[in-house]
Order: sequence, then structure tokens, then C-alpha cells
Amino acid sequence: MSKITLTTMTLIIAGLLFQSCDPYYSIRILNSTNDTLTVVARTTNSFHMENIGYSVLGKTYDHDKWIKFAIPPMDYADCGNAIGGLEDDLPFKELKIYEARDSIVATSETEVLSLFKTNLIGGFRTPYAIEIE
Repeated sequence: MSKITLTTMTLIIAGLLFQSCDPYYSIRILNSTNDTLTVVARTTNSFHMENIGYSVLGKTYDHDKWIKFAIPPMDYADCGNAIGGLEDDLPFKELKIYEARDSIVATSETEVLSLFKTNLIGGFRTPYAIEIE
């Protein structure tokens, strides 16, 4: 191999090694209670349910649809994935979570974001989760 080719190959390999990759996180709703949660939500195009079945309520408009599903006690529902930041991959436009004695209602994407757990400095904890305790 010539010196130019070896140098070029070395630079390409070094560039690939130092290329940053955004982490891939799951987005889930955790039920840490002893009651079954009922969830009603309006989805975005980032929504996909991996481990729990859901029903579609009423008419659908592409990915913007109202859905309903249940999360058993001490279980979770995977609702999507995010590459890097949560804001761009949010699976819900609106979210309503009903428990036997209480309910949580978020009627905008900003309110949905406020339900996710944060760390001490205010950033979102990963993997991204809404935990009902």
C-alpha cells in the first residue's frame, strides 16, 4: 500500500471511531401501583406500542388518533422510542391516565412532557418514563 492510501485509511477509520452517536431510549409509562391504570391518549407519529394491545377510539387521521389501553399493576407500557432528546419523539399530544382513586390529565405536549421524571438538575431521566406511584 502506498503512504497516501495508508494515511487516508487511517483518517477514515479514526473518523468513524470518533463519530458520536445519539443514544436510543425507550419511552414508557410505569404502573407502580396495585391498581390497573386506564390510559386514553391522542398519539403522534412517534407512537408505537410494543408490549400491550390498545384500541383505537373513533376516527383516525394518519398517526393522530385517540387510543385506549390498560396497564396492569406493577407493569409498564412501551409507547415509543427516542434518539437523543425526548421532545422530538414524544408519542402523545394529549394523555389521560386514570387510576381507581385519581386521574392525571395532560392536554398539550408541554403538559405531557412535564409528566416525565427529571433528574436533580432538571433534565429528563433516561430511559424516559412517566411513573405512576
